[in-house]
Amino acid sequence: MLLVANQNAGSIDTYAKNHFATLQADYLSPKDWKQLHIIKSFLQPFYRATLETQGNRATIDCVLFTMDILIQYFENYLLNFIADKEFSLRIQKGWDTFDKYYSKIDESPLYAAARILHLNRRTKYICANWKTKWQKPMLKKVRDLWISH
Repeated sequence: MLLVANQNAGSIDTYAKNHFATLQADYLSPKDWKQLHIIKSFLQPFYRATLETQGNRATIDCVLFTMDILIQYFENYLLNFIADKEFSLRIQKGWDTFDKYYSKIDESPLYAAARILHLNRRTKYICANWKTKWQKPMLKKVRDLWISH
C-alpha cells in the first residue's frame, strides 16, 4: 500500500487538497509523507525476506540466516531512530514480536544442526553470531541429537 501511495503521491495530495473540507483529520501533511517514506524504507527488507524465505526453495538455514540479518536490521534502526520516540516504540514492538518467534529456535536443536551441517556456516557461524550464553547449550543439544540418531 505504501508503494502505491508513494507512486501516486502527487495525485493523492491533489485529491486531498481539493477535498480538504471533508478530509481534514485524514489529510496527509508533508510531515506525514516523510514518515510514510521512512516506514516504507523500514519495511522493505521484511518484504524481501518474505519473498526469499517462502516456497520450496526456503531451507531452515536460509530462514535462520535471514532472521539473523533482520535482528541486526532491528538493532541498527533502533539506534538510528532513538530520538523519534514514537517510531522507536513501534520498532521495539516489532522486534519483541519477532523475538517471540526467534526464541523458539532454542526449543529444538534442529535449527542449530541446520547451521552446523551447512558447508559454509558450520559451528563458526554460531560462535560468531549467536550470544555466548546460547552457544554451549545449543551445541550440546545438537551433539546429543547426533548421538541419539
